[in-house]
Amino acid sequence: MASPVANPRHLTGAPLPDTRRSSPLASRTLLVAGGVAAIGLAALLAAAEAPAARDPDLARLLRGMAMIKAVLTLAALGVVLWRLGHPISPGIRAVYLVGTWALAASTVLIAQLVLLPAAALALHAGEIAMLLAAWRDDLVAGRLPGAPRP
Repeated sequence: MASPVANPRHLTGAPLPDTRRSSPLASRTLLVAGGVAAIGLAALLAAAEAPAARDPDLARLLRGMAMIKAVLTLAALGVVLWRLGHPISPGIRAVYLVGTWALAASTVLIAQLVLLPAAALALHAGEIAMLLAAWRDDLVAGRLPGAPRP
């Protein structure tokens, strides 16, 4: 932290600029590029594995659940794209990015009926991580930055 003498903004109370934050365009580009890479990696893994569900009814049920998860993933993608358009701390940004990538990759794996336990774990871990990050995120929680937390 800079000393008050070397920092004239200390006298006015103006916040110091955070140079660690990236631009909204760079964050959004990273989100989309990482999502495409996660989906591609999941598709490669799915091609190398045999489907886990041999029962046609179970396969139909799991693919239907994958479609629901795809809708949830697209909704999360939209919310994260909106959130990355505003100033955000690097830690919360990282959780949003990795969480969205995990949702995308696990949805592909579930739709292809491969690595189901790992895909389910990744999907739920991504969801929980993003919900916890949103809980700590001032803009999403409707708090002013720096306001006391309940």
